Amino acid sequence: MTMCFPRAELRKPESAAAVPVSLEAEREIILAGDCRPRHAAVGLEAHGLRARQPPAPRGRPRPGDARMSSVPAAARGTGGVDWRRAEFVLTLLAFLGFLTLPIRITTIYSGLPAHPLFVHVPVILVPTTVLTAIIFVFRRDWLVRYGIALALVSIVAMSSLFLTMQAGAALRGELQLQGRAAQLISEHSHAAHILAIVYVAFTATLILTFAAARICGGMPTGAAIVDRLLGARPLLAALSVALVVLSLAAGYMCFRTGDLGAKAVWEGRLHPRAGGLQGALPGGPGEPKPGGGAP
Repeated sequence: MTMCFPRAELRKPESAAAVPVSLEAEREIILAGDCRPRHAAVGLEAHGLRARQPPAPRGRPRPGDARMSSVPAAARGTGGVDWRRAEFVLTLLAFLGFLTLPIRITTIYSGLPAHPLFVHVPVILVPTTVLTAIIFVFRRDWLVRYGIALALVSIVAMSSLFLTMQAGAALRGELQLQGRAAQLISEHSHAAHILAIVYVAFTATLILTFAAARICGGMPTGAAIVDRLLGARPLLAALSVALVVLSLAAGYMCFRTGDLGAKAVWEGRLHPRAGGLQGALPGGPGEPKPGGGAP
């Protein structure tokens, strides 16, 4: 059974002369135009006619339509790079995080030392980010979906490490330490420097792993060099292994640094030579014992 659609709108070109067309020939042209578009064009041209072009599709684009492309129109037309991509923005923010490196804050809140307050930020964020990164390595879809948030928190943690280290160095300069306390604080400071180096490497590897996972998943950046380097599956596997190793190293160094700091406070009994913070720590020299009287 032949299916016939409504009669197509036909119009003659303005420059074409009138061509007599019989009713039977016109019917054959319409049927051919509805069922076999290629033959319809030949039939219409033979009779000096042409069909009106269908209007452009409206409404929501269908799958496969050019309007569904996730690449911006400017990038498709010129082959340029979309610098607003998360990978490039995160890299810029990571470099800006180093601006906190030379900042040294000694006291806040009416003379209270800044280091004991600042230290709470990396103590919470560093273990949280390294544990989350290990989970994301084994759940690649979570890395692609939530990697931006994890990278942002890691950059904040990195900057807080710099601020805490500088505040600790300022506090160490104020305290004239001797003996066991000085030794523990020196070890604590050395461990903090190692932690900072490891965590900077962790943050950089996290951003690279996030970018490689997106590129390998079919979301290229448009930068040929970046897409070619990070688009290799073996490199993504190597970055994932490096991310796990750096996560474990950063977690251990965070524990080691905190342990040495706690020993310096509670075992070495931090005490300055004169004035200022004398007796500020519980049980330290100069603090009255229960029952009154000086030690």
